[in-house]
Amino acid sequence: FGGYLSRGGVDVTLVDIWEEHVSQINEEGLLVERQDRDDVVIDVPATTDSGEIGVVDVLFVFVKSYHTRTALESSEELFDENTTVVTLQNGLLNMDYISQYVPKSNIVGGATTIGSSTEGPRHVLHTGWGDTKIAVDDENRVTQVAQLLEKAGVEVHTADDPEAVIWAKQFVSVGIKPVAALTGLLDGPLSDHGESAAVMDRLVEEAMQVAKARGIPIEGD
Repeated sequence: FGGYLSRGGVDVTLVDIWEEHVSQINEEGLLVERQDRDDVVIDVPATTDSGEIGVVDVLFVFVKSYHTRTALESSEELFDENTTVVTLQNGLLNMDYISQYVPKSNIVGGATTIGSSTEGPRHVLHTGWGDTKIAVDDENRVTQVAQLLEKAGVEVHTADDPEAVIWAKQFVSVGIKPVAALTGLLDGPLSDHGESAAVMDRLVEEAMQVAKARGIPIEGD
């Protein structure tokens, strides 16, 4: 995301604690290997010291959910009461974590099915575009983030309720990930076998019951 935003003309600095990764990005550029089109090398600055950057207009949080608090605590120089904070992370509680540091009205929450993995220092494998959906109470902030993502070439949709968007992504995850871990099967074969498909169905049904009990709107069928 950071690379594509920079490539789209947005003033971006990447922040990471992995020193070798940051060093090689600064020396050689960010390599984005793409399965569906030519690879690109993007000249975007990176740092391990958020104090070098100062307060930003928009902060994208892309760490694993269990690192969210630590990431924000170690990057407090990046945000103030006006900063828009965006989370497209997996997991249900990231907006709650972030709201301990900025007003909840500043947070744009959502989910993405854009796929990628880190292959090594400065090297990201982009496996597919997918969908990105965002929502927040403040319409101006959603518009601001949507316009940024469009500059990055990301197809973005807006919704009214970030929790509904985030839970919808987790319905998919809860049906696939635990069963994949237990069986060793990949996404496709999981649904080809009656036994694993039945377990997946039951897991998703249970998650939907929990969502309904908590008053979370369920998107789609």
